[in-house]
Amino acid sequence: MGIKEQVYLYSPVFMQNLLTTLYGYRLQRERYGPAYQTRFQELADKLEKPIDVERDQLARLNTFLLFCRQHSPYYHTLFKDLNLQLPFRALTELRQIPSLEKEMLRQQIESIRTDLPAPILGKTGGTTGKSIQVRYTKEDMQVRMAHLDFFKATHGVKKECAGSVLQHRRSFRNGNKNLSTGG
Repeated sequence: MGIKEQVYLYSPVFMQNLLTTLYGYRLQRERYGPAYQTRFQELADKLEKPIDVERDQLARLNTFLLFCRQHSPYYHTLFKDLNLQLPFRALTELRQIPSLEKEMLRQQIESIRTDLPAPILGKTGGTTGKSIQVRYTKEDMQVRMAHLDFFKATHGVKKECAGSVLQHRRSFRNGNKNLSTGG
C-alpha cells in the first residue's frame, strides 16, 4: 500500500471526504476539458448531416497510423520492414499490418509506447488475463470520455450531475434528444 492510501485510510472521515472531493475534482478536470467539448460537439454535429462512414474511418485510420509511425519505435520499424505505403487509399489495406497479440504487447511495450508524455494511467479490465497499463494524454482522455458520453446520450442514458464543480454544462439539441457534454 502506497503512502497516499495510508494517509487516506488513517485520516478522519471529514479529511477522507475532502480528499475524495479533491480527487473527483481532479478527475473532472482531466476528463471534461476543451478537447472533450470540441469532440462532443463534432459528434453531435455528425447527427445533423449524413457522412460517408468509410471515408471518415479511412481518414481517422490514416491519421492514427501516421501518428504511430512518427511516435512509436515499434511501428516505425514494422512499417519500414513491411514497406508500408501511407496514407492508405482503402480500408482493406489495413490487412497488411499483422495483429498485435497481447503477449507481444507485454514483451514490447517500451518500443510500442509512443514518445509523448502521457501522465494519466489506466488499466485494461484484465478479463482475458493479466491487465495491461495504458497511458493517456489529457486530450486522449477527454476525447475518450466524449465518445463514451456521446454514445450514452444517444442511447437513452441521461447524465445527472450534482455539485458546483459540474455546473459548466452545455447542451446540444437533436430532435427530441438533449445531448449534455457532462462538463
